[in-house]
Amino acid sequence: MKKFDFDFYKNRKILFGISIGLMVIGLIFNFIRGTKMDIQFVGGAMIKYSVDGEVDTDEIASLVKEETGRDVSVALSKTFGTDANQVTLSFAGNEAVTLDEQQAIAQSLSDAYVSTRIRAAMIKNTGFFTRFI
Repeated sequence: MKKFDFDFYKNRKILFGISIGLMVIGLIFNFIRGTKMDIQFVGGAMIKYSVDGEVDTDEIASLVKEETGRDVSVALSKTFGTDANQVTLSFAGNEAVTLDEQQAIAQSLSDAYVSTRIRAAMIKNTGFFTRFI
């Protein structure tokens, strides 16, 4: 068995240079592309729906973006032992989801998934209020 020996101390200047180079590249990409903060960091709104059946998260995201004009993050979680799923819509930012937007989203989802039962489980505007339906 060959023994591999690498002297970190002797090559420290090269390794420091590589580390600094990687950090600089990361910072440059961060400045160019920007950082998109999620709801946990900037606040926003979250709507959870209970869904009986299968849904497509990409289709839901496009429907909600079409209704509200805002970027949305859609997560699907499955409930074991039942056919029920939970769809979570997260809107990052400092704007609350208005009642009109909530109704438009619910109507749009009901129209798109006619054979699927969709019910609002929780609506939460962080920083403003939490309301259970």
